[in-house]
Amino acid sequence: MSKQNLWISFLPIWIVVNILGCISFGMINAMPYFAFLPIIGGSIVLGLLQWGALQKPLGIDWTWMLTSIVANIGLFIACDIQWSSSIWFLIELLGSLALLGIFQWFVLKDFLYHANKWIYLSPLSALIGRLLSSIIISGLNALSVSWLSFIFWLSYGVVYGAFSGISLIVLINLPKPKGLEARWSL
Repeated sequence: MSKQNLWISFLPIWIVVNILGCISFGMINAMPYFAFLPIIGGSIVLGLLQWGALQKPLGIDWTWMLTSIVANIGLFIACDIQWSSSIWFLIELLGSLALLGIFQWFVLKDFLYHANKWIYLSPLSALIGRLLSSIIISGLNALSVSWLSFIFWLSYGVVYGAFSGISLIVLINLPKPKGLEARWSL
């Protein structure tokens, strides 16, 4: 697969995978049973789908799924905590997103030369996704809570999938540093 084909062969799959993962998290999270089980279930679905999408272009191994599950569990717990101040929520959210980028970087660094940029590109993609999704649902007051949740997770999956997928393609296409042998080829 050539690097140019990633725009056609990888990006749409990555976006769909993130849409499905986010919607599944939203659906699982809506179940009124055990509070912690939906977080684990949604994180497993999202990590598994992302891992599957990354196998072909990068040859990512199972550790992506494991680190994504652990990091997403932390992220979703942080988002579900009711803070008394929005500044504390923002601090917790930014810290959790940074940890997600760092956890995933530990895996990407073995498969991608410019993986260190993922540490800030992944959280930035997530923040843009959260912001735009919140803006989208803020204008939909007439809908029920379940529809608002579905639209939030759908739009979050689209935005995060698009921004993070474009980021991955750009990182893959960046020239490798001189004097280093290719770890993988596309």
